[in-house]
Amino acid sequence: TTIHVFKNNVDSAGHAFGCHENYLVRRFVPLETIEHQLLPFLITRQLYTGAGRMTPDGFQITQRADFLDEAVSSATTRSRPMVNTRDEPHADPDSFRRLHVIIGDSNRSQWSTWMKLAVTHLVLCAIEDAFRHGVPSGFEQYAFADPAAANRTVSRFLDNPRAELTLESGESVSALGLQRRYYAAVKAFIETHGDALASSLPATTIDTIMGEWSRVLDALERGAYDALADRVDWAAKKRLFDALKRRRPDVTFAQMEQLELDYHDIANGRLYGSLVARNQMRELLTGDNVEYAVHNPPTDTRAALRGRFVDAALNVGAQFSADWTHLTLTAPERREAILLDPFEAEPTLGFEQLMEALN
Repeated sequence: TTIHVFKNNVDSAGHAFGCHENYLVRRFVPLETIEHQLLPFLITRQLYTGAGRMTPDGFQITQRADFLDEAVSSATTRSRPMVNTRDEPHADPDSFRRLHVIIGDSNRSQWSTWMKLAVTHLVLCAIEDAFRHGVPSGFEQYAFADPAAANRTVSRFLDNPRAELTLESGESVSALGLQRRYYAAVKAFIETHGDALASSLPATTIDTIMGEWSRVLDALERGAYDALADRVDWAAKKRLFDALKRRRPDVTFAQMEQLELDYHDIANGRLYGSLVARNQMRELLTGDNVEYAVHNPPTDTRAALRGRFVDAALNVGAQFSADWTHLTLTAPERREAILLDPFEAEPTLGFEQLMEALN
């Protein structure tokens, strides 16, 4: 039996399923601010994070746009929002809210996954800091009059790269133009907050992120989509589809759908692996990096403490449970430690007492 596991967002029957991103946001930033200032960025960043999709009406750069009908909602089944308001911070609830983003596509490209998180982090930092000091972030006037319509227009970017998106203010701007505005505002923010931002990015540098962001926007401006095909999923797919249609002008939609499914098959797909093997898709991590991360938690977060507890409990055969914030011994004597700070890797008194009970 061959098992296929697809990392994608749409099936052939018209069902859509999400890709979830979660960000810790300071509690003092109202959700309404996030909706108005961040959502236009999330919609237009799909220019370089979209996974692409072949539809009967043509190629779109995102998979989810045609299925999302609300901007913000607490529901994810009866409606399909871009941001879910369910507030489970898995941290100190007085300090943080959980920003649960479900507008994004499921990427195969490591570069797209990295960019999606890194650039969103920088934009959120600018929004948080502005609200903390009661000053403009630079993003106040970017809210869309109709986010769902803007999202669908961005998805059809290749049909009309200069298509105008209408803002609540009545102004019109292209998706690429809006991304450039976000880029400029973040760059200005970095000039006065560079050290603090650098300390929040232990695994990369601000210059690397901003350089990649600038280069991808420049390539999109030039229409140099092939230049992005080694890192942007939709561009990689477009190159494949274009090459296939040149070789086989009579190729059917079903055949292209099958090729696309193979691209997303992480269990037995061959297409994506062949692109990597031929250096046609950029990888940021080696197999050894991934294997190490499977077995070793980050040393600078509470995951290191959770890992120590789970390992020790398994070694002595204790009955236990562990979630984001609670480590619990359930037998022979019930004890619990609470870890509310995701970035604290130093043992708390409660954690030390829990480990002593295991010994």
